[in-house]
Amino acid sequence: MFTMTTTATETLPEAVARRLRGQLAEHRITQRRLGQLTGWSAMYISRRYVGETALDVKDLETIHAVTGISPAILLTGIDAVQQHSLLPRQDSNLEPSGLRSAHRLLCDKRFPNR
Repeated sequence: MFTMTTTATETLPEAVARRLRGQLAEHRITQRRLGQLTGWSAMYISRRYVGETALDVKDLETIHAVTGISPAILLTGIDAVQQHSLLPRQDSNLEPSGLRSAHRLLCDKRFPNR
């Protein structure tokens, strides 16, 4: 589980690095494999892996392109796609809009005097 917060002693680059390590572990991608996929040197990856050097936007784009790991997860700890799919509908209609119309149409044809 990833957290959006950082500890009092953890900087944002360290938090992003922690999330990167967790995501790479979940995807079973080693630092060596990340280097092969991105073309980055071991030193380049190592400094970012521990948060010594901050990942920049291009780094996040590259990681996303080669691993599928969302920059949003690394920056916030929240998967924006999953978060969006869990949101309830904003209107009061709990059934798909087309279903109600189709039901009414079917009832009107079967029971015209209704």
